[in-house]
Amino acid sequence: MRLALIAVYDLYSQGVRGLHSYAAELGAEVNSFFLRESTYTDFMCGEKELEALTDAVAKFKPDFVGIAARSPVFPICVDIIGRLRKKIPGVEIILGGAHATAAPKWCANYADYVVVGDGEYPLGDILGGCDYGILPVNRVTDLDSLPLQHYGPGTFGFVMGDPKVPHKFSVYSQRGCFFNCSYCQESLLCQKPVRKSVKKLKEEILYLRGMFPATQKFTFSDSVFLHDMDWLEEFASEFSSLGLRFWCAATAPLITDEMLKVVKSAGVEAVRIGVQSGSEYIRSDIFNRKDTLDQIRRVAKLLEENEMMGHYDFIFDNPYETPETLKETRDFIRSLPKTSLINKFEMRYWPGTRLTKSALNDGLIEEEDVEGHFIRLGNWTYLYGAVWQR
Repeated sequence: MRLALIAVYDLYSQGVRGLHSYAAELGAEVNSFFLRESTYTDFMCGEKELEALTDAVAKFKPDFVGIAARSPVFPICVDIIGRLRKKIPGVEIILGGAHATAAPKWCANYADYVVVGDGEYPLGDILGGCDYGILPVNRVTDLDSLPLQHYGPGTFGFVMGDPKVPHKFSVYSQRGCFFNCSYCQESLLCQKPVRKSVKKLKEEILYLRGMFPATQKFTFSDSVFLHDMDWLEEFASEFSSLGLRFWCAATAPLITDEMLKVVKSAGVEAVRIGVQSGSEYIRSDIFNRKDTLDQIRRVAKLLEENEMMGHYDFIFDNPYETPETLKETRDFIRSLPKTSLINKFEMRYWPGTRLTKSALNDGLIEEEDVEGHFIRLGNWTYLYGAVWQR
């Protein structure tokens, strides 16, 4: 049984590299192919690259091809599928990833199998001979049971020049989220977090350090890293002597001063918090945020007192904003400590989210404005300087 996995504009894909190891443990012969490095840094790929990629996949003669589909590059995924269908008659196509989870019926127009949510167990079912179609969600709750990401033999990069050694690496300690924000793809599954043991997380990070010795900084891609004080204390005990640096995301109601002191001792130097708007109306009624601006101000003060960097995310082109709510956002930003950094995001209309459905129903956007109908490359978040530098 041969399986080819493809990541599009995601050279360090945790999903593809984890599934490579998982399928290999099931006895499959696996090759992974990586087209371009990142949507943040790369430009549009050309005909020669697409042909080189699909020729290499065809040469492997896979029985199955799995593609990690993300909305900003979904049209490229569709192009790749069309080429592979011609070059490998009878090949069975699997689409998984964020776009497949958000829009499974859309993806079913192009794939034999569509995986919603976690990919490991459904991939095992597919390799075992399950029926075609959209597979039901089958969540992994024991993250420690999963193998580490695969680097080394059987991986092939189709990138521009030599891939850059990452100065920071993204890892996750958990899957899922406590919250249900209307604009976020996490809200589509509404899965509460499940977490790796600290021991497993340390094993993974030390493995990645072995692969990339120059990497000193790790970003946790968890939606909410700061919770569960017992876990955080064990994290600090295991990591404080390693001399690594970490960034993480958190939500204000769950953060305490004690938590910040504990994780700082382990190397956490920056905490990122989603604010999105300085208007309580926009945050609660439009974005379904459950924290308050006063709670965020409290945490911002704690971060400053602990000499940790606070990063605050905002969406500035939300069509539901008014001049009054935008003024509230400006005033809120000015109330943050001078050490704060402000991240400006574009509004993204991810398929299936409540915000996207509302914007469509209200006539603010058309179906063609939903992510996945077009290719979006480039850096879509802009890091401003400290808030007083205006």
